[in-house]
Amino acid sequence: MSLHAPKCDPCSKKFTKDPPTIPLILGCGHTYCEGCITKWCRLIRNSGNISCPECSERQYIDSLKSIKQLQINSHIYGIIAAPSRNTENAIDNKVQDLTNKLNEIAMTQATENVEEEEESEGDC
Repeated sequence: MSLHAPKCDPCSKKFTKDPPTIPLILGCGHTYCEGCITKWCRLIRNSGNISCPECSERQYIDSLKSIKQLQINSHIYGIIAAPSRNTENAIDNKVQDLTNKLNEIAMTQATENVEEEEESEGDC
């Protein structure tokens, strides 16, 4: 089973943590990106009543400032904010690579120290 990033149905853009694709919840409970809601508000201009494309419930949004007062869908936001498994694996691999390099440097340094000690003992 493959997982897909949640997206806004009207524009098909993936939700993100940044404007204009932040997932916002309308009063009816349906979620759309900030960009789509902004676009709808601009289209209706003075009336302030937008209709949910899914259920047609009307919601009053009196200005573009009101959009900022809509709640972020925390469930979707949590999904998009969490690192993916690929990201976690890449981080684990990078940490392992760095650990291996540090161990290699430590072993090289230890070997050089032993060789220097042996050389200095031979000078006596």
